Amino acid sequence: ASVLAPGHKWDYFPSAALAWKLQDEAFMQGVTWITELKPRIGWGVTGNSSVTPYTTSGPLSRNNYAWGSNPAVGYLPQLVQNPLLQWEKTSQVNAGIDFALLRGRLSGTFEYYSQSTSDLILLRTLPSPSGYVEKFENIGKTKNQGVEISLTGIPVQTKDFSWTVDLNWSKNNEEIVELVFGKQDMVGNGWFIGQPIQIYRQYNNAGIWGDSEKDKEEMAKFRANGVQVYPGMVKVVDVNGDYRLDGADQVIRGTPRPDWSGGITNTFNYKNWSLSTFIYFRWGQTYFGGYPNSYGGSNPNGRVENDVWSWDNQNGRWPMPNSNVANTTAAMQ
Repeated sequence: ASVLAPGHKWDYFPSAALAWKLQDEAFMQGVTWITELKPRIGWGVTGNSSVTPYTTSGPLSRNNYAWGSNPAVGYLPQLVQNPLLQWEKTSQVNAGIDFALLRGRLSGTFEYYSQSTSDLILLRTLPSPSGYVEKFENIGKTKNQGVEISLTGIPVQTKDFSWTVDLNWSKNNEEIVELVFGKQDMVGNGWFIGQPIQIYRQYNNAGIWGDSEKDKEEMAKFRANGVQVYPGMVKVVDVNGDYRLDGADQVIRGTPRPDWSGGITNTFNYKNWSLSTFIYFRWGQTYFGGYPNSYGGSNPNGRVENDVWSWDNQNGRWPMPNSNVANTTAAMQ
């Protein structure tokens, strides 16, 4: 891989697999309704070097600036060169069974897999006093394990017409096992031990501040610490109870990774004509949708909500429009 560091461009990726065609064994010859029955197991190591060319060689970035009253162009260090950047490796064990029944009218695959990835190639954020912003490094380990199921059935098959149904379902559990400092989270990059790589870490909310005496008393405590909150604004959960809003109050709200996903395909064939329909579904993921169009903005998301908080509607679902307060906007999105 030419994009990796000198001395680390080549590596070794072994693999092995074993399968048993049970339908060919003598003790299965009398079972006519089983067309294929093949348990299998495999192990292998794969490599990943998906880095944009030249980004690992310490490139410069072009920047425009003003020299007196004249426009000028300069170049600044963009990424730190990493002479140790090597292959990201994934070791995987999978076990499964392939089958076909009733002369192929019903077939499918059941499979379990477990992956361990080490030397992850990730873009690490650097302290600004270093003069650089980011650096590609081999960082930590992740683990993935899951189940995949696929089935194909032919409910109807005649001379001129056939109907085929394909179903697939999968579930994957992803987690970070180690990072640069072992089991220590890298909060600045948004990476946390035991969590997927992609998460939503934001403030949580407990509704909207109202005009009650209890809310007024609580808001006064926040304002005493410089946090400007007023009726109609999002009531951000103060996790540690210090009446300040900072990183210590942010929590992991979810991940775009689904708990499971699947799909169904129906294919109808009549003579030389074919019609296919496909349905895909994902379940258990978190969607970060942003505020509705009621709040305006340059990137509307298609939602319009009228049930917003006001002095005449203090039970409104959404905060008062244009009540922008630092560090709170993502708590209710």
